[in-house]
Amino acid sequence: LVPGAFFTVLAAYPLIERRLTGDKALHDVLDRPRDAATRTAVGVAGVTFYGLLWLAAANDQIAFNFQLPLYGVTWFFRIAVFAGPLIAYAVTRAICAYLANQGEDHESGVIVRDASGGFRELPPQAALK
Repeated sequence: LVPGAFFTVLAAYPLIERRLTGDKALHDVLDRPRDAATRTAVGVAGVTFYGLLWLAAANDQIAFNFQLPLYGVTWFFRIAVFAGPLIAYAVTRAICAYLANQGEDHESGVIVRDASGGFRELPPQAALK
């Protein structure tokens, strides 16, 4: 039941996102994750949710192998399945916002071709000389 629902939501996500954001533009090129922070954060939250469910399915083996109480592991996963995706969403969105604010307005170096036909990058200080 869960895999069917998960993959149905995964397949319908572009339609859902288009309706929620009102973005009717044609997206035939890839966006960088930092430029689509909400989309990236939702994806990470979904993967986190699915991964925690996958791990929770083996709670008895986790409890046995790590010598932990079974009910403690079960309660951990009960909380983590709801809190984990929220935390993953917030952290991913913050990272994307930080990276988007870094910008590309400064040059990191200059690519030059050397005598052997290869390419190398000069640091910004060496490129100015």
